[in-house]
Amino acid sequence: MKQKHLYSLLDQSYTTIKVVFTQEQVSAPRAPQAPRQARDAASEAATRASIPWAMPEQTYHGKAYTYKVARDVEVKVDDFVVVYSDARGLVIARVVEVHETPQIDVDASFDYKWIVQRIDREAYQRRVDAERVFSDSMLQVERVRQRESMLRGFHENLPEGSEARRLFDSTIQALQAPTVDHAPPAAPAA
Repeated sequence: MKQKHLYSLLDQSYTTIKVVFTQEQVSAPRAPQAPRQARDAASEAATRASIPWAMPEQTYHGKAYTYKVARDVEVKVDDFVVVYSDARGLVIARVVEVHETPQIDVDASFDYKWIVQRIDREAYQRRVDAERVFSDSMLQVERVRQRESMLRGFHENLPEGSEARRLFDSTIQALQAPTVDHAPPAAPAA
């Protein structure tokens, strides 16, 4: 047993996890300009492609590395964590195993490293979703404002009682959604 692992054997405040390093993602090539909804969908897809945790959950086949993590961090499989790698510096890794008890090789010649932090994807996603909802709401507000402005302009420029005003009003009336009559059908006359 190596002396360097005595602390790891005595410390009860942590466990170990196995992680795999995420592959770098290449964002999608820029698409030609499309209508706003299509651009938003394409932008969201490209953003998701560039974020490691947006990748579908997958099994791992390569080398998994063991890191120490404090028990109060509550890491679970498929979480993403920031870890330090001697070769790469700070990197994002995906958790593939969480051990109930620390899995320390007491004869290992290397030191086990601690994770730097767990990535809080839920808070990130809530912020992104809130921003999208706000943006969608503001787009709807602008559409309503433009419609009301256009209707007001027509009403101001088409004199009351004129043929043009009557034709405009009947055209707008035809565009309104029909109302659904929820009354029961009338009984047939006897």
